[in-house]
Amino acid sequence: MTQLEAALKNKITPEMKIVARKENLSVEYIKEGIKSGEIIIPKNINHKIRNICGIGKGLRTKINDKSYEAGLEQWYDKVRRESFDRAISEETKKLLVLVSDYNWKDVGNWKTVYNLAKKDKNGHALIEGENSRIISINAGNCLIIPKQKVISLIGVQDLIVVQTKNELLICDINQSHKVKKAAKIIEG
Repeated sequence: MTQLEAALKNKITPEMKIVARKENLSVEYIKEGIKSGEIIIPKNINHKIRNICGIGKGLRTKINDKSYEAGLEQWYDKVRRESFDRAISEETKKLLVLVSDYNWKDVGNWKTVYNLAKKDKNGHALIEGENSRIISINAGNCLIIPKQKVISLIGVQDLIVVQTKNELLICDINQSHKVKKAAKIIEG
């Protein structure tokens, strides 16, 4: 049973109690936050973790927290590359669908990430990396995701520049739908 399934049945799990104690909040608050989708506890039968924590509204750990980024970096490469509908929706017999009214964008490529991101005066969408520095001279409208290095953009427009620990992606923003081809070549 997932934390959400338990919360929807008004059941309190041991993990909810741990998070409530760590956050100095009531277990009821944690349960209701999980029900509403404002809090998650990334532990269930499929996700065994030692350091149980809650993530979300009213809690110390937020999605953009450094500990979240470290955990994401640790597990990201281990996750199967599959769409949600294939990996979850088509494989489960227990699926709950909630009708919601919010702005949803399917982030299927880097151009969509750029379109959704906040831009600076040059039209750059910068998703900051630790200890990184961007130099922009006569450049604009680029998505830049640095990783602890200096990136200099000179006289270029509409690029995606993404640094990871082992790879560097530079591509025309209008060709970002082809990134999967490069990823398949890298994976061998």
